Amino acid sequence: MNRLIIFVVVLSFSCSPFLRSQTKEFPLAGISYQYDKLKYEDIDGYVTSWDAFINYPIKKVNKSVFLGKMQLIARSFVDLEDSYNQKVYGLENNFFWNTTLANQDKWIVWGQAGLFSDFVDISEKDIRYSIGFHYLDYWHDRLKTGYGIGYSRQFYGHQINPFLSIDYRINPKLKLTGMLPVRPKLTYQMTENWSWSNEFYGNVDTFRLSETEYENSFIRINNWYYLSKIEYLLKKHHLFTIGVGFDFAHNLKFYNDSNAGTITLFTFDLNEAVKPVSELKTRGFKFQVSYRFIL
Repeated sequence: MNRLIIFVVVLSFSCSPFLRSQTKEFPLAGISYQYDKLKYEDIDGYVTSWDAFINYPIKKVNKSVFLGKMQLIARSFVDLEDSYNQKVYGLENNFFWNTTLANQDKWIVWGQAGLFSDFVDISEKDIRYSIGFHYLDYWHDRLKTGYGIGYSRQFYGHQINPFLSIDYRINPKLKLTGMLPVRPKLTYQMTENWSWSNEFYGNVDTFRLSETEYENSFIRINNWYYLSKIEYLLKKHHLFTIGVGFDFAHNLKFYNDSNAGTITLFTFDLNEAVKPVSELKTRGFKFQVSYRFIL
């Protein structure tokens, strides 16, 4: 059993397209809560978010590994305009394949598929998926760089995310990691168990609404934020995090059902094949707490 747990952890770390900032962050499972205060003209609302995940092994062949990850997402939008006051959910399965080359470089390929809706009346229209690859170039123990691209089929069209990655230990206490430009992260290791990190993050999410009540309309969330976090590792297995930050843009758009092909680079539309019925441009305070079981 102990060997199986260690195998899961190693796989979860080596296959993930998101570079971790510390070797302590080998997550087997975890849960997080987030609160975003949203303001727009005379609207003063908020959104609460719950995320939970678990990693599991699939197969290992020589220097190649195959890993799965199940994730559950729940969002509640409160005190906004009527069409945005929704409870939406995501249930997704992720797959990661990683192979190590003779020079210690790595190829990573990932895919994801799941249901993203209010779960009132589930159908094939609620399915979203994404695929991508990441090449990781090993320079030495202190520096790894890489490049890659991710593609997501969103309800409004297509999202493309080309990126550069970095894993650079500047000195024994300071480390720069992440995917540029969508998620750079700077971490300072204060003590063996305490660390402080600062990150920027940009993302797009879409959730389908009920066919009966909303005729398969959907909500799109464009989010760019800064988050500063304190992490504490308890007894080498329990990682607790608390963070505060600011949403520079937490924009919500409401769309009628459409199969049009809007193309998005990161969070920015390159064309507008489908136009939203309405839009809320919000920003505000962010609070986050999380727990991860690690080895």
